[in-house]
Formats: sequence, structure tokens, C-alpha cells
Amino acid sequence: MLFLGTWLYLFLLHPHFQSVTEIYYAEGDKVFEISITMTTHDLEKLMVIKTSQPVFLGKSEDSIRNSEWLFDYVEKNFHINMDNIHVDLVYVGFEAVKDELTIYFQTEEIDHITDYITIENTVLMDYHDDQQNIVHLQFLDIKESKKLTRKTKNWKRRIEN
Repeated sequence: MLFLGTWLYLFLLHPHFQSVTEIYYAEGDKVFEISITMTTHDLEKLMVIKTSQPVFLGKSEDSIRNSEWLFDYVEKNFHINMDNIHVDLVYVGFEAVKDELTIYFQTEEIDHITDYITIENTVLMDYHDDQQNIVHLQFLDIKESKKLTRKTKNWKRRIEN
């Protein structure tokens, strides 16, 4: 009975705050393709706090305003550096399906392969203290994942050429 009570608390009553970021290097185009997926209502609530306006990410009539806000927010909270040089993000768009929001980006062309890639992801960490951002990286021969939290916001990965 104690096990059942603990399970109910951990999985049903205790909220989990998590985003999933996919970073894929398209070698032919020499760009990173990036998607960040999170719970829609968490981001809507954060947007209300930051803008003092009601926000509904699924409404198409608000898509331009929402796109601008989403790009600005992610640009401040998600960074890729190659050998300590910031890589600019190009906003592609977003889609909201049920209670899941996915934002799409790509980078400018990456001219050369570096020694290190550093990823910083603080998305929703300003809303939830226990936010976890899972990052999946596919870059050349690397296929790895890392959990980022408030304590470990950055992931620095050596690239073996």
C-alpha cells in the first residue's frame, strides 16, 4: 500500500516540468536544425507573467505576435556556441498540437567544424524551479543526450575530428 501511495504521489500528483530539444546537424546544408518541445500552457502562463496580456498560442490570429515573442524568448534562453563563438538562430516557426508546443529554428551555415560545441538551455527555468530540459544532439558521429537543470544549464562537448 505504501508503494502505491508513493507511486501516486510521484507520477500523478507531483508535477513534472520538462522540455525536449532536438539538435540535428544537416551536414549537406552545414546547418543545425533545432526543435524545442514543451507544454503549451506552461509557456502561455509565462507569457502572461512577462507581457501582462492573455496569450493563446493555438490561435492563428495571434500567430505573428506569438512568433515574435517566442523567437525573442528562445533567443534569450537557448544558445549554441562553437569554440566560444555564438551561433545565430533563424526562426522557422512553431506549431501547437493539443497541449504540446514545438518551436523550430535553424542556424546560419557553419563554415568549419570546431573543437567544442556548447549548448545552453534555460527555457522555462524562469517559470519552474525544477524545470528539466532534455537535449538530444546529433552532430557528425555524435549522438548523445543530456539533462540540463538550473544547476547544469550548459553542456560543453568536445568534437573529435
